Amino acid sequence: MVRDLSKVAPRLTLEMFTWDYSGSEQNNRELDVVMRRRLGAPMVTARFVVQPYQVQSNVYEFNLPPGPHRHSFRWEAGQVEFATASASDRKRVLAEHDFTMGIPTPGVESARIAFYLPNGGPKDLAEGEVVIDRFEYTP
Repeated sequence: MVRDLSKVAPRLTLEMFTWDYSGSEQNNRELDVVMRRRLGAPMVTARFVVQPYQVQSNVYEFNLPPGPHRHSFRWEAGQVEFATASASDRKRVLAEHDFTMGIPTPGVESARIAFYLPNGGPKDLAEGEVVIDRFEYTP
């Protein structure tokens, strides 16, 4: 569960993803949930991604309202089902999307979390904070 990201400075990015650095075939088996607030945007934007992200059908983007959220995905042969729900009301699904093309086969991937400012970002940004109350990875 990720706490409210609506107060995080613009462009700071939270990314939760799988990564297999044993080889680059199948795009390192990378599957992502990415969240950031763009400059001037009132809401946080979230994306579900099956790499490579340059393929338009591999990205599903949506606005993330203020508040804590639960992000998940279920990866099966030939399919990845992503979902984001309200943490306070699990039945309130905010976004969901199923990908069925270009899905990597399982390998030796692991779960990763990154919090960063893309491309260096503004030099006056001193710090940022994200609180993750719970994380679970079941390969």
